[in-house]
Amino acid sequence: MPCLYANNVVGTLSIAVGTIDTVLQLTPGHGISFPTISLDQWFYVTLINPATGALEICRVTERTGDTLVVSRGVDGTLPLAWSSGTIIEMRLTAQMLRELQDVDFDEDAYLQRAGGNVFGPVRWLETDTALEGWTQDVIGGGALLIDHPDPNQLLYLYPRGTDGNGRVIAFRLQHSMPVKVEPAATLDLFSGNTGVASFLMAYSGAGAGAWRLTTGVGNTSWRQGNFFHVMWYGVGQPTVTAGPGITLRIPAGLQAKPRARYSVMTFTAVTPTEWVASGDLAEV
Repeated sequence: MPCLYANNVVGTLSIAVGTIDTVLQLTPGHGISFPTISLDQWFYVTLINPATGALEICRVTERTGDTLVVSRGVDGTLPLAWSSGTIIEMRLTAQMLRELQDVDFDEDAYLQRAGGNVFGPVRWLETDTALEGWTQDVIGGGALLIDHPDPNQLLYLYPRGTDGNGRVIAFRLQHSMPVKVEPAATLDLFSGNTGVASFLMAYSGAGAGAWRLTTGVGNTSWRQGNFFHVMWYGVGQPTVTAGPGITLRIPAGLQAKPRARYSVMTFTAVTPTEWVASGDLAEV
């Protein structure tokens, strides 16, 4: 198990730290009580002030002697300034139990508390045999596109933590759809518009919009099963057409325009180059 545990481990800081410091220096000789960390391992420590009740949980990703490299203010706590002599303990935390039980947690808040910058270079770490055979591409916003040899199997995952060296240690499913309000009257539609391949584009232009389905390039290319929505949001009515290399199928008697303001059209990729329009479409 990557997370390390130990009983009755207590030490003190030998040097004061501010809110942005990521290295904790222990009193000489105290570090030996804390676990030795190997590749892809970590443990949690809690800084406490018994007089005030203040505390902060940190995730330790490296230990060299009496020196700890940490991620500050995790598991719902905030980075605080701590003086020399502050008590630092290995305690049971809610995050340890979440990881042990492998249940979901508020990963968005977790990333936000970490300043939205917890990821180094993203590398694939096979920790779940259920994902064997899948490969990954970074497609934007830290998202990973997990691509199985079977082209019908696609899964969008987001990193929710690393081991401090940029290796991904856990994931979450994409459970919400990005929404982009777009005023451009002409636009090529591809998965790079929002960084993921399923999204809602709300046209907010004052005049008629002419949007075009395109194939994209590399990690922005469409894949079988991708879909997106287009909403008539502003004054102007948007129209979606097929760009070079794209076939757009539209139900008879209808056109790829939303029927009325605030109507929504859906476009689904039967193959990467063949799409079907559906939803609240306008009549011809």
